[in-house]
Amino acid sequence: MISLTSNPFPLLHRLSLNSLVIMFVTAAILILLYQKDQLSVHEEIIGQVGENAAFNLMHSLDDRLSKIVANNGGIEDLTLQASSNFQLFNDEQEIVRRFKIIKLKIYNQSGKVIYSTNRKELGSTSSHPDFLTKALSGTISHSLERNENFSGATGNVHDVNVAVTYMPLTHEAKRIGAIEIYIDATPTLNRINEQSFRIAIVVFTAFSLLYAALFYYVRNTDRDAAKWHEQIHYLAFNDALTGLPNRRLLNDRLEHVQASSKRTNRYAALLFLDLDNFKPVNDEYGHDVGDLLLQEAAKRISNCVRQADTVARFGGDEFVVLLNELVINLEETTVQAGMVAEKIRTVLAEPYKLKVKTAKNQEKTIEHYCTSSIGVVLFLNHDGSASDIVKWADLAMYEAKTSGRNQIRYHKAVTEYPTSKVA
Repeated sequence: MISLTSNPFPLLHRLSLNSLVIMFVTAAILILLYQKDQLSVHEEIIGQVGENAAFNLMHSLDDRLSKIVANNGGIEDLTLQASSNFQLFNDEQEIVRRFKIIKLKIYNQSGKVIYSTNRKELGSTSSHPDFLTKALSGTISHSLERNENFSGATGNVHDVNVAVTYMPLTHEAKRIGAIEIYIDATPTLNRINEQSFRIAIVVFTAFSLLYAALFYYVRNTDRDAAKWHEQIHYLAFNDALTGLPNRRLLNDRLEHVQASSKRTNRYAALLFLDLDNFKPVNDEYGHDVGDLLLQEAAKRISNCVRQADTVARFGGDEFVVLLNELVINLEETTVQAGMVAEKIRTVLAEPYKLKVKTAKNQEKTIEHYCTSSIGVVLFLNHDGSASDIVKWADLAMYEAKTSGRNQIRYHKAVTEYPTSKVA
C-alpha cells in the first residue's frame, strides 16, 4: 500500500527552542570572553598604574622610607603600632589622590610590616607571601581582587575592587624591603561591566534579530519544501494534465480492491476506455486543444461514478474506471457494471465544445465528436493479478474497437451477460 508520508524536511521543527538557547549561550560565552579579555588588559594597565604610584611614593619619600626601615628592624609590634609614622601616608595626598591609593604597606627585608595605613597590621606579614617573596627578590607583582570588606586608610570599605602591587623598595640602588600599594580599581571595573552590559545588549539583540530572520526564512523554506513535497508526491501518483490517479496509484488501489473483495466476497469491476476519435483533434488543432478534450473527458467520466470508485488516466487517450464493492451475485454485478459503462459511453459521445485560437490570435469555439470503446472485466477475490485484470479489460476494449467502436465489450468470462449496444 502507498502511504502518504509527512513533510520529510521539518526545518522549522529543527530550528526549535534548543537552537535559540544555543544562540543565547553562544552570545553569553562571547560576552564573558570579551569581559575576561578586557579584565586582562586593564589588569596590566592598572598594574602599571600601581607601579608608577609606588615609584612616585618611593621617589618622594625615599629618605623617610629608608629611615623607617632602618629604625624599625627589631622593634616589638606594640612599639611599631605606637610609632608616629602613620602620618606618612597623609603627607603625600597629591600622589594618593592622583593614583587613587587606598592603602599602603612597607615591609623590611625579613617580610615584616613596618608601616601600614592600618596600624593593626604592623608587625604582621603579607596575605600574598608569593608576591612578597618576589618583591623582596627584586620582581614586581600585581593582581586584581574584589573584596566585600576592605580595611583601607579611611576605614572599612564594602564591595571594592582593588589592584595590589608589590614592588621592591630600594635606597641608593640597594633593596631594603618591599612596598605594597592598593589602588581603587572599582571605577575602572565598573566601566568594564557597564561596557560589557551594553555590548551584551547589542549582541543579544543582534542574535535575536538573526534568529528571527532565520526563523522567518526557515519557516518559509519549510513551507516551500512542504509544498514541493506535496507536489512531487501528487505528481508521483496523479496525472499532471487531468489530476486523475495515474497508473501507479491505480495499481495500488486495484490491489486494495482485490483485498477488499476477498474480505467481503463482493465483486468488483474494471473498465478500460479508449477515445475513438481523438487523434484528429491533435492533428488539426494541436496538442493544447487535445489536452482540453482529455480534461473534459476526465470530468465527464468522473461524474458517472461514485466517490468510492476510481477514475485513472492510463496513458494517452486511455482511461480506467475501477468500481469497488458491487454485489455478491455475478449477474447483478454485470448489470451494475454495464449501467456505469453505458452511462460513460453516452456522456463521452456527446459533442465537445473547445475554445481554440486562430492564426490571428482570435478565440473561437469548435465542436468535436469523440466516442469511446470500453472493455469491462469483473473479478472476485484474486481471480488474477492486478496486471492480469488490466490486461483482460484492455483485450475487451480492443474487441469493442474492432467491432466498430463506440461499443462495450466484456471479458470472455462473462460474455453471457452482454449489456452494451451500439449508440
